[in-house]
Amino acid sequence: MTLSLILTAIGLAMPAQAEMPQNPYVRPDASTDISQMADISRQVGRNLGDIPPDVVRIAAYQFKADPREFTPGMLRHIQARIEEAIRNNGKTVVNSPELRTLRVISTDSTFHVSNAAPNQEELWKLAEKLRVDGFLEGTCTRSSEGDLMVSLKIFKAKGGDVVWSGNFVAGPNKSDNAVLDLDFAVSIPTRILPLDLYKPDTATSYTGAMLASDVALDFSVTEAVTQDKRFLFTLTGGYAHYGTWGLPDNVSASPSVHAFTLGVDFTGVFFRKVNPDQGYWLGTYIGYRETLPMLYRDHLSAVALGYRSKMSKHFSLSAGILIFPGGADMIGQLTNRNKVLKGASVAYDINFFHYTF
Repeated sequence: MTLSLILTAIGLAMPAQAEMPQNPYVRPDASTDISQMADISRQVGRNLGDIPPDVVRIAAYQFKADPREFTPGMLRHIQARIEEAIRNNGKTVVNSPELRTLRVISTDSTFHVSNAAPNQEELWKLAEKLRVDGFLEGTCTRSSEGDLMVSLKIFKAKGGDVVWSGNFVAGPNKSDNAVLDLDFAVSIPTRILPLDLYKPDTATSYTGAMLASDVALDFSVTEAVTQDKRFLFTLTGGYAHYGTWGLPDNVSASPSVHAFTLGVDFTGVFFRKVNPDQGYWLGTYIGYRETLPMLYRDHLSAVALGYRSKMSKHFSLSAGILIFPGGADMIGQLTNRNKVLKGASVAYDINFFHYTF
């Protein structure tokens, strides 16, 4: 009993352990910040193509944020990622000691990283001295559910006209998470298959003709395999109608082949523009094609090889060959039961119109 009373007295005499204060700048889900910043950077890079071509040299003017959600270091990191995206788009980011873009100004409810120009007139003078075409201004906020929201605008150094703006979201409420890195496209390809033999019936045969698509429409979806977008993976599906070239004029039984096509491609880019989302110069592809002709017993399996050039943000060109390891023969059935087409082992695949949405 005596020992129990002693221990109780010691416990009452000891001061209660103070609760460790929490750092107001560290959020419980801070581990997601880096991935959200990377997502915002990708979104910004994909939308910088709308900046006018005469705005080449850009300087950061001001980034605002709530100090309860962002540390100065985090805000600097967001600014650095956005500046990197601007440089990758072919623009020049100006950083001069006279701008002091890393100076942090704090109040009770907000802080911002700002340059030291006290008024618009002095800002214009600095822009003229540094040959700056436009200034970048940004605001960073967070939703109650943890979304990172960044609003940006670029205004001209002289006149203050806003020439570009964008609002970007990364987090659980982002509406297009599923299709962020997917490119959807439609194309009108031309495929030419030389025919070693064409038999419209059992009694006659012709050589020297070519089977060519006169109507074709393909749909495709492309995803970047690597973060730098030098390797791409594409799934393709479509329809084509094939007619013949090179038959004598008196041949009335010209084959009319309706076919569905499926394919996969891997593209490697070795010459490209600074921003791959705005197009790259040249790449090479290797893939697989499956052609399913209607009213014919056989399907055609081919290996695809060629070059592809994305000339702008939306339009691409490609040219290559299709190699048929198992042959390219088609034997008709039902209404085409007497027709036989024996194709060459190599066909040609040309695409003058490929539009990426």
